[in-house]
Amino acid sequence: TTDGGQTWQKVYNNPTSFYIRSVAFVSPSKGFAVRDKGVILKTTDAGQTWLKDSLPTLSSFTDIYFVDATTGYISAKTDEMMGEIYKTTNGGVNWNMEQSLPFSVSRLAFWGASNGIALRDDYSGGGYFKYNGSAWTLDTLKGTKTLTGVATAASYGVLIGDNSLIAYTTNAGSSWNILNIAPSVVSAVGFSGPGTGYMIGAEYYTYDILKTTDGGATFQVAYSKSDIGTPGIKIQFFGSTGYAVFSGKIFKTTDGGNVWNATSPVPITISGVSFANANLGFINGLSGDNYITTDGGVTFRNKSNYPFSFKEAEFVPGSNNVIMAITDNKIYQTTDTGTILNVVGGMFNYGDTTYTDLFALDINTMYVCGKVGWMNPGEGIILKGTAMGTGWTKINLGISVPGLNAIRFSDASNGYAVGNNGTIIKTMDGGNTWTKVPLMTSEDLKDIVYDGASWYVVTVTNELIKLVPLNVTPSQLLSIGYTQGSTATVNLTGTGSWNAFVNKPYYSLNKTSGTAPDNIILTATKSLLKERDTSDVLYVAVPVGTSVVRNVPVAMIKVKHEYFCIEADTMKIDTLFLPSSPYNEFSQVYLHVYSSSPYTVSENIPWLTVGNDYELIVSYQKNDSAMTRQGVINFNTQSLGLQTLTVIQGGAQVRFSTNEASFTMPQEGGKDTLYITSNTRWTLKTSHPWVSLSKISGAGNGMVVVTVLSNTLSWQRVALINIFAEGWVPYSIPVMQEGTGSGQGTCTHQAIILNPPADTLCVGDSVLLTANPGTGYLYQWFIDGISVLSGMNNTLMCRKAGSYMVSVTYNNCTVLSSVVKVNYYPPVPIPEIEIKSGSLVPCMGGSIDLQTRQTYAAYKWSTGETTPVISVTKSGHYQVEVTDEKGCKAKSADFEVNASMAKTPEICLVNVDRLENKNAVIWKRAAGEKIKSYVIYKETTKAGEYLPQDTIPYNEYNIYVDPNSNPDIRSNRYRITAIDSCDFESPASVVHKTMHLTLNQRYGGGVNLIWENYEGLPISSYIIYHGDSPATMEPLV
Repeated sequence: TTDGGQTWQKVYNNPTSFYIRSVAFVSPSKGFAVRDKGVILKTTDAGQTWLKDSLPTLSSFTDIYFVDATTGYISAKTDEMMGEIYKTTNGGVNWNMEQSLPFSVSRLAFWGASNGIALRDDYSGGGYFKYNGSAWTLDTLKGTKTLTGVATAASYGVLIGDNSLIAYTTNAGSSWNILNIAPSVVSAVGFSGPGTGYMIGAEYYTYDILKTTDGGATFQVAYSKSDIGTPGIKIQFFGSTGYAVFSGKIFKTTDGGNVWNATSPVPITISGVSFANANLGFINGLSGDNYITTDGGVTFRNKSNYPFSFKEAEFVPGSNNVIMAITDNKIYQTTDTGTILNVVGGMFNYGDTTYTDLFALDINTMYVCGKVGWMNPGEGIILKGTAMGTGWTKINLGISVPGLNAIRFSDASNGYAVGNNGTIIKTMDGGNTWTKVPLMTSEDLKDIVYDGASWYVVTVTNELIKLVPLNVTPSQLLSIGYTQGSTATVNLTGTGSWNAFVNKPYYSLNKTSGTAPDNIILTATKSLLKERDTSDVLYVAVPVGTSVVRNVPVAMIKVKHEYFCIEADTMKIDTLFLPSSPYNEFSQVYLHVYSSSPYTVSENIPWLTVGNDYELIVSYQKNDSAMTRQGVINFNTQSLGLQTLTVIQGGAQVRFSTNEASFTMPQEGGKDTLYITSNTRWTLKTSHPWVSLSKISGAGNGMVVVTVLSNTLSWQRVALINIFAEGWVPYSIPVMQEGTGSGQGTCTHQAIILNPPADTLCVGDSVLLTANPGTGYLYQWFIDGISVLSGMNNTLMCRKAGSYMVSVTYNNCTVLSSVVKVNYYPPVPIPEIEIKSGSLVPCMGGSIDLQTRQTYAAYKWSTGETTPVISVTKSGHYQVEVTDEKGCKAKSADFEVNASMAKTPEICLVNVDRLENKNAVIWKRAAGEKIKSYVIYKETTKAGEYLPQDTIPYNEYNIYVDPNSNPDIRSNRYRITAIDSCDFESPASVVHKTMHLTLNQRYGGGVNLIWENYEGLPISSYIIYHGDSPATMEPLV
């Protein structure tokens, strides 16, 4: 990339299947890449070409890092998964193995030549090698898994790794602080208080206990043990005392989760556990054996043995004896901590029911959730128990939900249940009624927990999701207008940060994040058609936390746009176009109207009626006029206001004729009548004021009185009545009037345009029209019926399209020629030059291909080339003249190409050095650019040709006095270029030309002062000086 990453071009095709692992540059042009099997690739031209080099090793290089332009390091791993470090001290010319390491390494980073880090690449527990300038030693970031990436800057550094690890240092790696870590498997979650919670997670057969103190935003490893070997079952806290139960072991903390120790072993595979308090706990096993502890896990004793295991068993709060338990299809109760077991509910009551979770709020209030149906996801079910769990009833949820997997209550009124397909339902009245809570996931939810202030759900893909108390109004349906720019507002109340997005591109939001209370304005960015079965949804969610605490939607609002749409043949229309002639005398068009609001239809168009059946029926009459006509159909809606449909009917074929082709009037003048037969609009104009019309415009048929004044001239005269009718070719009716000396006979001469152009002309072309010559002929030329030139000249230069005529008067008799039409092609589009491909890199060269945006028949470039595409390798201003298929031409503007590091220089002024009386060129000397010198160019006697006059070093004065100039004789044009430090020349500057004054004797006395204007600067005025000598010159004007 050469544009900051906007675009990328491939510069190297890897000829093998070995991976290229890393790239490092030591300058803008010099860089290295490393590949498997000991291969190094090197570039010295900014990545355009790469040369292969190899080291005598088959190890796979994993990373390359340069501390400075000369000192660099390569990390590698062998086939035996050992590590190697190679080092260069001469900029990559030679590489030597610095150290062999006992483990493979993946990534390198340095804080200087004597302080570096190399990450282990063998799924180690946070292992890395530290470099002190002479040796690499092994170290470990405790409590973490495999490290996968590292970056350094100044004394700062960041490590990332498995389990969403982020760690940072501010002291060049002397110590590290872990920001976050999260497992890929979450098997149990529990909280000891608001915001403080624990998670049992697993990674690579190592099970961890992780702790959060910020409501799940970040987690730290509190305990990690690779020999546990069994998944987590449950976490339960009583103040600072807590238990983390695995299927094979139980761990206990007494200091709020900072230190965890194993309890006495339990000789069963644990399937469930419940503690009534910090000391009393009930453990049930997969084999049906049940154990109890009364001393906080110091001892466990067998309590009972059943031929089945419990799926869930819970002490009832407030009791140390009553335990409720469930299997797949039965509910059990014991009042003596498990000795005697009673069945209190079962599947025989509710069909093929599977129970999944149990929650006891108090001795008389408890809940069981599950599903009905053998197939997933099933139908959700909730049972409520009373009277110490002896009475159970099925709750009518009032909504249909998939199978439920967990249920919890925070108090007697408020509770949640979660289940398959991302289902969350909520109750606020003790479970009597339930409502759905939107969640932006279709994943099954396996658990829900409460920390005393906030709720969290756990997905089957091991994500912990925090529910945020953010209320959204409206929460289900949002109505918005159908026209572009329509808006609708969503109000957010409660607390917490939020973000939002809408799932369709034809809406925009005024903001996509904020903090409640707040509002979101939804805007329609285009007009919406009739209602579809819309899936338009506005999502409102809490912000993303870590990969474990994710984006939590609190609302999924269906967006329903109000709409009004009219369709003809399934196409939306805003205007109805009708033909002039229907298939019969009175024809019909059928339209479909789609509206979210009831409406009534009205119109006030005499040639159209509207009927409303299953479809809207528009009946219309024939239009005999050549003119289009239009009207409006009104739709008065109840909620969308007045909607309209414009109806436009086309005109018939144009008809136009007059009763006279010419008028001949006597010398004394008079009146005559012009009758017009037409079905279109028309206007009339006369070429001479001695002819007037009673009417100059109209539509359809008309009668116009033509009045001619008396002719006091001795010769016959002619005028034209010019007729312009819509859809008709303009033409003229001549009016001939006798003069006082003209006879009544026929003229003996002709009026002929001898050379009418045979072809259409190109813009910029001209043609000299010539009338028949004759001694004593008087000519009057007309363009589009308007007289433009009269006299004895029989020629007229034509430079524009139009109708041309000439009248010839001889011996007091006037004759009018036929009309000659002169046509011009539309102008050729001005060519625009653009870069097709390639690049010119300062100090490195290259080439670019130039082309025009449009395609033409022929090309002529300023370089002399005639191809559609040219290749240029140096700075300059390039132009192209193009020819289209009709032979017409157009020329482009200058296109500047700069192959230099220097910008195009600017001339300040070209003046006259008074001491030497020579031209002086003065330019702006650019600062901060790598300019070596400036080249001065002067135009030769051939226009547009410039030759170099001198080269001025950058550090000399930015003034050049031309020794070969003579401002007393002539003016000169100059340009300058800049040469950069790599000897690449910039494009030439804007041309500047000196002024030059001459004088000559004026006929009749006085002196003519004639000067050539200054070029290169905008000049608003010139001052003329006058005096008896050069020393006494003063401004004259």
